[in-house]
Amino acid sequence: RRIVPRADLVLFVTSSDRPFSESEKNFLELIKGWGKKVVFVVNKIDNLPDENAVQEVTVFVRDNGTAMMGGGPRGTPMVFPVSAREALRAKLASPGDPSVGAGSRHWESSRFDALEAFMTDILSKEERVNAKMLSPLGVAESLLDTAERRLEQRKATLASDLATIDLVESNMASFRKDMDRDVAFERLQIEKALDGMVRRADTFFEERMTLFQLPILMDADKFKAEFQSEVMTGVTERLDDVVSDVSTLVED
Repeated sequence: RRIVPRADLVLFVTSSDRPFSESEKNFLELIKGWGKKVVFVVNKIDNLPDENAVQEVTVFVRDNGTAMMGGGPRGTPMVFPVSAREALRAKLASPGDPSVGAGSRHWESSRFDALEAFMTDILSKEERVNAKMLSPLGVAESLLDTAERRLEQRKATLASDLATIDLVESNMASFRKDMDRDVAFERLQIEKALDGMVRRADTFFEERMTLFQLPILMDADKFKAEFQSEVMTGVTERLDDVVSDVSTLVED
């Protein structure tokens, strides 16, 4: 994990009998995060029954490698199917000879010649310079992609928050409109109740303020009882009902 950020090229070796295990997928995610160029090496092809099986595994690794690494400007990754065991047999058959393999059955079946040719080419001065230049560019590209994804996520979150705020404001406006209508109605009920009480009070006092009603005026308890009965009956209950209705509106 510490080496990947400094690497110019990653040779990712997987097995033909189980390409892309779970741990390998996790490691590829790490490599992808650093934007490194990856070359896949499929080992143990000598365990496969025939050439068709080799091609199937090669295509599988290429397609899934492209999908996992995201493709992009680096294009489809290179895949080298090899047999390390056959290559080792060829090397051991001619120790000390760097040119081993031209006529060796083990070397030809190992298919290491294509991988060695690629590595020789990639490690040449010109290609090495290109790799050195592409490596930081890949890291920068990966960081920019990560930042862009985070910005898109924040943008989506903000859009959702704004939509929620708009909905809340719309609901509040509708609620305020309903409240104004309902409160106006309840205010009208209060005014009606008070107007009725005032009219009854005027009538009550006009009828009582005469000499014929003087005995009643002198009897405070009776006067109060008649006032309550003729003027105040139902007013308190109606006002309580209105207050209760308004409280219910506020709570809802």
